[in-house]
Amino acid sequence: ELYEGFSGYSIIVDRYTKKSLKYISECPGVRGSRRGQYQLDHKFSKIQGFLEGVPPDIIGHPMNLEWILTEENCSKRGRCSITLDELMEKVNVNKKN
Repeated sequence: ELYEGFSGYSIIVDRYTKKSLKYISECPGVRGSRRGQYQLDHKFSKIQGFLEGVPPDIIGHPMNLEWILTEENCSKRGRCSITLDELMEKVNVNKKN
């Protein structure tokens, strides 16, 4: 898919992310009193994916997603908690299974 700039890239990543939600575990605390304390995180960030030309389907892949505390996600400020090599290895292993 074609996209213009980061905002277009982000929209496409979000489409893949939404599709991936059915493959990842439910958000912690969704049924309890902790609702809203977690956010879905892209371990290899969207901005870094854009800067490095990573296809949006890889950034929105279930292997790149995890629920983390909101304050932890906000403090990342675009930093990655996984390398691109690590992500690609997880995605490729997942494709084999």
